[in-house]
Amino acid sequence: MRGTTSICVALLAATTTTELVSLVESFSIDPPSISNRGFSSRSALAAAPAGSDFERPRAAKDRLAVDANSYNIPLEEAADLWTCNVQESNNADRLAGVPYVDSKSKDHFVDDLASLEVSRSGGLGMELLELAGGRDDGIGITIVSGVTEGGNAEKAGILPGDSIARVTVYERDETTTTTSPGSSSFSGLVEETKSRTRDCEARDFDGTIDALANFPGENAATVYLDVKRIRRWPKVAVTVEYPASQCAEGFDPVQELELFAGENLQRALLNRGI
Repeated sequence: MRGTTSICVALLAATTTTELVSLVESFSIDPPSISNRGFSSRSALAAAPAGSDFERPRAAKDRLAVDANSYNIPLEEAADLWTCNVQESNNADRLAGVPYVDSKSKDHFVDDLASLEVSRSGGLGMELLELAGGRDDGIGITIVSGVTEGGNAEKAGILPGDSIARVTVYERDETTTTTSPGSSSFSGLVEETKSRTRDCEARDFDGTIDALANFPGENAATVYLDVKRIRRWPKVAVTVEYPASQCAEGFDPVQELELFAGENLQRALLNRGI
């Protein structure tokens, strides 16, 4: 727990000037019995943000594939790195003006973990921590501050420091159907699976708890969570050797560099004066 430490969060908002209020509160989630409390109010390494010096890493398909979880970071570090941004223009990933969670550090990136299946039997088994909120529009930052050992969230792979971005519920719907005239006579029940989703990325505590506890409904036994996780960019060691004819006397032609995985090699060398 972060005690009374203040978290300063930058939010670029074009339509409002209300400042984010830094809060440090912790609540346990134990649906489906939890109420609103009366408050008012892929998984591969992802690409870096547009305009950065990084390219989308290629997925490894052999036994040398890297375990992305080896680049996870502790809760305290993640809490200091989470921030909230908006884009000025649309791109393939998101719309302009829609808040999204991001990392303050270029040494880290936000990875997407889609559709983690979490049972609601006995509770989700996680605690939430609101880093920023208090706005009228509900924008904020809420992260998982803890998971119950052996609980449903831990079994699904959720870690302290993660941020819940979306909640999806699948429901079976039985309808009576009759075949159209001219075909073989048949009448019976047809079972269809429908889905409902609630986005809660870059939302305050109330918005997140509503999506997790109230939105699924009492009959939903399982929820599917899209999770955002801050990870360190993997680093690789690169050896660069200059032609001896181009080196001044006394200059070591062999240079050892440390680059981020996915970093544009040409640009990285230029940035380092090579």
